Amino acid sequence: EVKSMKARIAVEEEEEEEEDGAPATRRKGSVAVGRIAHNSITGGGDAEGEPAYYTEKDIVRIQQVLGGHFGDVLELSAIVREKIFVNVSEFWDLYMQGETATLTSTIEVVELHMTYQQHKLKRLQKRAAEADPDHDVHALLDIVGSADLRADVIRKLELAVENRVIGAYAQVQMRLVDEGVENGVVAKLEAADVLLQDLTTAQDDITPLFPESYGLVGIFKDKYEEFFKLQLRSMFLNDEAVANLQPGETLKLIEWLGAYEDFLDDLGIGPPCAELRDGAAPLTRRYLDHVREMVMQWFENISNRWFKRIFDPDPDEEDEQYQKDADGRPISAQPEDVFNVINIQVGIVKEKLVRDNSGSSIYLSQVIRECIMILDEVRVKDLQRCSLDYNDMDPVDLCCKINDYDRMQRLLESFIEGVSDDLSSGDRDAMEDFVEEIIRGYVVGAQHLLELISKQIYDVLDDSEVYKNAFRQTWEDGDDDCVEVITSTLEDYYENCIHVSPYSFNYLVLKNMDRFLINYVEAFLSSDRRPAFKSLVGAAGQMRKDLAEAIEFFGKYRAELEQVGLRGGKDPIFTFLKLIHDLANLLETKIFDEVEHKGELGAIEEALAASNPAAGSSTFFGRMSHLGVGAPNHGAAAAGEAGAGAAA
Repeated sequence: EVKSMKARIAVEEEEEEEEDGAPATRRKGSVAVGRIAHNSITGGGDAEGEPAYYTEKDIVRIQQVLGGHFGDVLELSAIVREKIFVNVSEFWDLYMQGETATLTSTIEVVELHMTYQQHKLKRLQKRAAEADPDHDVHALLDIVGSADLRADVIRKLELAVENRVIGAYAQVQMRLVDEGVENGVVAKLEAADVLLQDLTTAQDDITPLFPESYGLVGIFKDKYEEFFKLQLRSMFLNDEAVANLQPGETLKLIEWLGAYEDFLDDLGIGPPCAELRDGAAPLTRRYLDHVREMVMQWFENISNRWFKRIFDPDPDEEDEQYQKDADGRPISAQPEDVFNVINIQVGIVKEKLVRDNSGSSIYLSQVIRECIMILDEVRVKDLQRCSLDYNDMDPVDLCCKINDYDRMQRLLESFIEGVSDDLSSGDRDAMEDFVEEIIRGYVVGAQHLLELISKQIYDVLDDSEVYKNAFRQTWEDGDDDCVEVITSTLEDYYENCIHVSPYSFNYLVLKNMDRFLINYVEAFLSSDRRPAFKSLVGAAGQMRKDLAEAIEFFGKYRAELEQVGLRGGKDPIFTFLKLIHDLANLLETKIFDEVEHKGELGAIEEALAASNPAAGSSTFFGRMSHLGVGAPNHGAAAAGEAGAGAAA
């Protein structure tokens, strides 16, 4: 076009010379083109007085000739610009049709134009810096400096990506509607996955067609997230929406958000936007609420089924017998049923939420912790119910619960060992400490149930008025051996009703010895005959005889009792029961004759201090108060020297 334009100017100049008869003093058109601006402005020659190259008529003629060409250039520029925008707007279709060369050429034209503009801008800046008096330079500088074709193209790209996102999403939605899928969470996420495929395509195949400065993948990510937030805002980006989600929907959203974050990491384009990055937190809380509601209901159903068998058996069903473990002890299926529930929840989380990155183990840790916390809550409720209704339960029922508690400890340890590899080191350490506390709760719970069995046995003795008949005339005469009745009853329970682990059995024997001592001392202090015995020496002797029988009976279990913490030197059984020996010594001193109100320890202490007997007040009253006899904490376990075993 430029060569053609120059030739046309030269021909037209020659024609004008022939017509006007003017001398051919003009320079060639190609040179004239370069001087037209100067001559049109100065209207004449140069600084040295050289005549003007062109007359006014010449200038008009040249303007007529060149004006058309400049108009063509302007029109061509507009057409090229429009074509650039069309190609950019249709970049996805061009890629899908295999016309990547067209797309590449389009961007090449844009970049060539930007390079030309930058060079032109530098020249204009240089002229402006040299204080050229031509004001048009500054006007051109403003025009060229503000023109940015690349920025216009990027804006077109953003709009094209936005249209692609909306169109692709709508296509999937229509397909799902045709397939009968409701427009809920699952449908929205399935449509979102299609857009993720677009993002992968953009990263792998389309981005290389553009300069890095265009940030095409970033445009895709921003437009994608902007659109996706609008779709999901009604589902989880506000508290009310989260509260209305179903468990499956909640889990699906958490799973998708985690997968999306991993997806962006793999592409190397940074984390999600803040709303999507933080969206998992309220969803996780809601899912944990779902887990708590479901697991609590299941655990309570399992527990209630166990108690129903005891308190409300179905008359149409045969009496269900307890299962037996390898040692013949009664057990139930409750521990296995409970861990079936826990394993189901853990399996769901491991399948749906645990991802390759280490941070995802927090989901697993939270669900495990929630399940185990609920398990502990149900254990506490079970113990409360057993404490209220233990007298309506068979000792075998309580033994079954104790054995189940022992098994729960082992199952918990095995379970945590099985999931430890799925937890981060920090979560693993915290979980081990947490489970250790829960296991300790089962140990204490089993001990509490053993105490209920002990109380159950002694309640039977109370019903038979064994202790009520103690310290009466028949006892003083040696005809009513209450200790023999007590030890025979204990022996019968041990042989026929108590089927627990050796440790639990040993603990029960210790609690029975502790309770024997408490009940014996209370019976003595509350006896109507004290101090009106026929012979204080004879009554004291009978008490020592009772002590000897008790020592003989419990002495058979000395080794077992020492395994659960009984201490006391060479004769720990005597040391434990020595309070009976001290009472016998006090009885012989006639100290109880000086007590106006029977059973008042303060009055006894005064009389004892006045008489200063050999037994010593501190030893006696220390043991009495620690036993809780006559004090507000009635029935507490023995401590100090007398109750070292029980305290342990």
